[in-house]
Amino acid sequence: MPVESLILSVAVIGVFAIFASVLYWGDRRTRTMSPAGDTEKIKRRSF
Repeated sequence: MPVESLILSVAVIGVFAIFASVLYWGDRRTRTMSPAGDTEKIKRRSF
């Protein structure tokens, strides 16, 4: 296998890993970190 193919494979896998980590980070940012019992205390914005 040529070296260029290995570099391209590593780059493609790296892009997918970065994309997955960004999705995971965004999911963690949008979830509430409080326990489930505190859901009635959450203030919601009315639009």
